[in-house]
Amino acid sequence: MYTDATLIIGELDLTGKTLTYSVQKEVSYPRVVTTIDGTEYAIRQDRDIISFSLMPLTDAQTEELYEELSKNVLETTYTSSFANADVTGDCRLISNLDSIFGLRSIDGNRYYKGGTITLRRRKP
Repeated sequence: MYTDATLIIGELDLTGKTLTYSVQKEVSYPRVVTTIDGTEYAIRQDRDIISFSLMPLTDAQTEELYEELSKNVLETTYTSSFANADVTGDCRLISNLDSIFGLRSIDGNRYYKGGTITLRRRKP
């Protein structure tokens, strides 16, 4: 259990409710620049990948979390072991919401089934 991690998605504070928590770096080289002398330089781009699972949630917490994760862009504050500090940035959900949440009734009430939720930081 990683209880020391700060995790705030939008207005929803999940600090202390995480069961598992990790931040990894996604490294890519989307562009190559060639100078006049023909030397190529790859432009590196790093993005954080935040993965976490949660302890059982109440119905109200589940509804709030589902609403936040349904948004296109999520303002997220999280603890990064790479920066040794809390970082705030925009993220996108890369997990499948249907595999994380189940329908409890035809009224649209949902419950958290468990599993890992993964967010990818947008380009800085």
